[in-house]
Amino acid sequence: MKRMLILLAGLLVVGNVYGEALLTQEDKEGLVGDYRFEGDFKDRRGLLIELTISLDDQGELVGHQRAKAASKPRLTSAIYEFTNYRRLTASEWTSQWKVKTIPGDRCGRDRHCFVADLKYTYTWNNSMEYTKYYKRLQQYSRDFQEVQNYTVEKMGLAGGLSAPYRKISGGKVTTVTNQTETQATPETDSSNTVSSLKEKLLELKSLVEEGLITEEDYEKAKEKILNEL
Repeated sequence: MKRMLILLAGLLVVGNVYGEALLTQEDKEGLVGDYRFEGDFKDRRGLLIELTISLDDQGELVGHQRAKAASKPRLTSAIYEFTNYRRLTASEWTSQWKVKTIPGDRCGRDRHCFVADLKYTYTWNNSMEYTKYYKRLQQYSRDFQEVQNYTVEKMGLAGGLSAPYRKISGGKVTTVTNQTETQATPETDSSNTVSSLKEKLLELKSLVEEGLITEEDYEKAKEKILNEL
């Protein structure tokens, strides 16, 4: 019995050091706030991202993000919801999640590193709606003012850089519930010319390259677009 208790205690210690850790009150106070990115990122022009991180009724962090891009007018709505935030160590970032694009050696030293569950829902051409699930890894500066983002489908798989944020307000815990996402104003597709068809398919392909949809999603969307001609 004594040996068993010692073993269990050891496992708890190891889990606390090497397992994804729950957030402290200090973590929550640092993360809560409003974040924003405005500009060009990868092939997206005129990209605007607004993220609000707050506390739900149970005192857990939840993030609501809205995004739109001038270069992708047919992506009429893009809504992100972040839940289940956990803190990561440098070892977890590098060895378990295998992220190399953003080095993990600064985690716990001069960077706060977290992972959150991401639910991504987007509407294409104001008609086709898709929902995908990912993991969002984030590295915050020590003062929580700047954030680097990396998105993967699941642990160990390759992912891609997502647009960085900068905090514009916050840093104090507040409780916000039942937030409503604001959708971008839909634009009307005025023609089905070869030019517009090519543009649609290129935009869809860029979502595949960014890891936001699968090849299967792309083929289904492409088939629907072609059938509408």
